[in-house]
Amino acid sequence: MLLSSSGLGRCPLTAETGVRFPVGAQKTGLGKGEIPSYNNLMKTMSLGMALLLIILAFVGGIFVGYRLPERGEPLIASLIDAGEKATSTPQKEILPPGEPAKVIKVLDGDTILIEGGEQVRYIGIDAPENTLENTSVCYANESKEANKKLVEGKIVRLIRDTNNRDPLNRLLRYVYVETADGAVMVNERLVKEGAAKATPYPPDVKFATRFATIETEAKMKKTGLWAVCGNEENSK
Repeated sequence: MLLSSSGLGRCPLTAETGVRFPVGAQKTGLGKGEIPSYNNLMKTMSLGMALLLIILAFVGGIFVGYRLPERGEPLIASLIDAGEKATSTPQKEILPPGEPAKVIKVLDGDTILIEGGEQVRYIGIDAPENTLENTSVCYANESKEANKKLVEGKIVRLIRDTNNRDPLNRLLRYVYVETADGAVMVNERLVKEGAAKATPYPPDVKFATRFATIETEAKMKKTGLWAVCGNEENSK
């Protein structure tokens, strides 16, 4: 059919579809009889796919929550529990570098015999002990047992302060031992348990303030000898 000059005239060819539209016609709308552009079609299809995916995800979530609650809930609970443990569990102390030694025998609450025949006197503390003149010193036996429980037969680490030996030629050391809770300084633990008193011997006073603080706490809680002996002279 031929178009007269008074008709539509020449219709430009659109870039999107190759369809001729009358000059001045609206190409963005979807009026009656109008052919939608390629871009409009793709937008419509994309919206439809997005809506479909949202519906599928919603239905799938309901299905999983309904079908597998017995697996989902314990899994979430276990993950939460693991996270709480990771942030709340304190890190164990590790043994500090020092001279390793095997404890052969515990002599009293603050002295041990190590492999090789050396005696080691714990620095900064004094435990009650029986003597030839007094064989019933308050808490002496309990203090010795507390020391045995910590170190007898075990490998310990020995760390010196300033002096190497005391007037009796015993090695002066801070003694560390590995336990289920991590590394423990035996000198400190005995004071904490009320099995020994904090007693500084200058110049070996590296932990004197720390031991004194722990002793104060043991006194307040009436731990060990503080519950039995109080400030009795025979508990020295």
